[in-house]
Amino acid sequence: PTRRSSDLCICPGCGAFLIASKGSKNQHHFKHAASNECDGGLESAIHLAAKKMILERKQITLPKLECAVTALDSRGISHLKRETIVKEAMLIKLDFVQEEAELNGIRADLLAEKNNSLLIIEILFRHKVDDQKLEKITSSNVSAIEINLSDLNPKEVQNWEVFWACLNDPERVRWLYNAKVEGTRSELEKQLAKTIQEKEERSEERR
Repeated sequence: PTRRSSDLCICPGCGAFLIASKGSKNQHHFKHAASNECDGGLESAIHLAAKKMILERKQITLPKLECAVTALDSRGISHLKRETIVKEAMLIKLDFVQEEAELNGIRADLLAEKNNSLLIIEILFRHKVDDQKLEKITSSNVSAIEINLSDLNPKEVQNWEVFWACLNDPERVRWLYNAKVEGTRSELEKQLAKTIQEKEERSEERR
């Protein structure tokens, strides 16, 4: 991904001139005309390429997400109840994706929609989502994920299918927030309290 000035291609990271590189093995790409590659160029290229691919293909693989609650009964014994909110390596097809979208003071790398539910998609290369942005996401009650591409090298970016596999590796994705967690936790707490009460009542009847 590059910016074009007249007939010249320019690096989105440092503004230097680029030249086209067309090989027989890798995806056609651009490289710096000078011998030294800039540090910001790779970061910018990864962000732009990741957003472009998700925008075009409109799908992403999510990591597993569980909600678990515990409670003590009258004897101090701990009880556990859990529920899976998102299955392991769940591929979802998105209804709509927007790049660099603004939402409640949040500037998202990508804002996607699935079945009328919003999903913020952040691309990590060097800078993680900070606490301030995470607080805004949480207070907005919008689900969000962060895809970690910090260890990628230029060759992995040049090969589109390798890059796409990295984007959809659930080991690279973490949940920043999920809008269903609080409601699920509340329901599990009610169910667990009822289960404990019923067990203690049955135990009392047997005495």
